[in-house]
Amino acid sequence: MRIPQFLRSWTSFAISTSTDRAEAEESVLELYDHFNLKTEKILWVDDPVDGCLIKAMLKHSIQDHIAKSPYSRVNLFLSPLTDMAEGQNEKIEEVHNATREHPILGNFIRSVQWAVYKEIERMVKYGEIKSRIKELSHIHDLPIMLKDISEVNMIAWMAAATAGTFNSSWVTSMDYLHLNERKPAILESLVKCVHNLGMFWGGPITVICEKPKVVSVNENGFCSRDAGAIEFSRSKAPILNNVQVPEWLAYTPSSKIDPKEVSKIENAEIRREFVRKVGIERICHALNCEVVDRQGEVYELILLDIGDGRRREYLKMRNPSIDTFHVEGVPPGTKTVQEALEFRNGTGSSPLYLT
Repeated sequence: MRIPQFLRSWTSFAISTSTDRAEAEESVLELYDHFNLKTEKILWVDDPVDGCLIKAMLKHSIQDHIAKSPYSRVNLFLSPLTDMAEGQNEKIEEVHNATREHPILGNFIRSVQWAVYKEIERMVKYGEIKSRIKELSHIHDLPIMLKDISEVNMIAWMAAATAGTFNSSWVTSMDYLHLNERKPAILESLVKCVHNLGMFWGGPITVICEKPKVVSVNENGFCSRDAGAIEFSRSKAPILNNVQVPEWLAYTPSSKIDPKEVSKIENAEIRREFVRKVGIERICHALNCEVVDRQGEVYELILLDIGDGRRREYLKMRNPSIDTFHVEGVPPGTKTVQEALEFRNGTGSSPLYLT
């Protein structure tokens, strides 16, 4: 099986929103067995933020977990897997690079983290952390050892989560190496983890997070459709074509977005996604576009009325590789596309790739 075909099969598991709790618990316990570990209790959460809060509220030290806890050894599963693959470094690198560059598999953990960070930011802003701690204590019958949990503490526990769908690139690589042979037992357990749960936090009290309720993707990767590209019970990720964007841009229907807002966006990638979502035709119409100069079918120097009483010069560029447009401001007085390109690139030549 070729790598692209193999990654397509893994992608189907990655975007699945189905969690098999029995299989998930079994796979975690199997992993523990490899390291002679036990757990007193398994808790389930439907949002990664709750997993972070539970570990923090039990006053589990993230430093002690990483440096001293035997359960942190589960995070070292790559070591025995790497030993098994000795002598196949070139093949490992090939499939691992293909996985990292894959629009979905290569961006899953980053997208989940973005959802979690946005929810933590919201909870901090509205002072909801303490009330959620009380809810979790009641739901899971847990003592509250730490009431004042900082944003930094929650983010640290997010980074300490283990395995699961959200962080599967190395497991994917090792699975490919053993495609036509019997898998080592530890790899079997890890593959089951990736297929059946989102992530987990090890310890005497093990916390497992379900897969997302919503996963929205297209050929470019994770992409919101007026909702989160990834959604849990509360956390959700505002993403357009693997670009982290403001919530208003991800969640507002394109017909309700004012095209003139494009002039206020400084980040080039976010501005590109604004243009892609709202449509270059609507933007040009709303800003009374006038074409000053044109170079082939890719570049146009245009004048736009951005609402301050002045018409300003912009370079409009079509990127045929991803079939979208970029609009960038250029200095006042620019008369030709060539002058605009020289300003943009610092040279007299056109860029090899549009950015």
